[in-house]
Amino acid sequence: MRIAGSQVGAGAVSHVAAPAGDEPTNVFASFRAQDWKRRTGPVKIELTEEGRRILGNMPGEIEVWYGSGPVIRPAGFDRLPDYAPLAYYRTELRRKENPQKEGLMIGATALAAAPYGKGRVLISSPHPDFDDRFNDWNCREVLWAAGRID
Repeated sequence: MRIAGSQVGAGAVSHVAAPAGDEPTNVFASFRAQDWKRRTGPVKIELTEEGRRILGNMPGEIEVWYGSGPVIRPAGFDRLPDYAPLAYYRTELRRKENPQKEGLMIGATALAAAPYGKGRVLISSPHPDFDDRFNDWNCREVLWAAGRID
């Protein structure tokens, strides 16, 4: 979803803001495409202090649906703005045929936010939009991107 120069995305849509290549064309960078090809299912994440401020105070580990979102890591390009991690993965999903991918999700950023140009970008690797428990959270994502929450 784009709002006045801002963007909110969840799951695979987040790849638009998190390219899997070497060019710093967008705000975030993720692991290469083969690293996000995982099973789908529930994972546990934990909000950071900034995540609780923007999305609402949900302490502890939270179970949320994962389905092919990027595994977010810093891009390492000077011309891109730093992002604020809003949540980290506490568990992971991986395919049995990819045992070398074990541990890539645990501790990685699950949700991130950053300024970009005249707007803001917020991406969510998992899918809080798939669960009614997160309706307020999803609204707060859009409000933050629109500049209504500082």
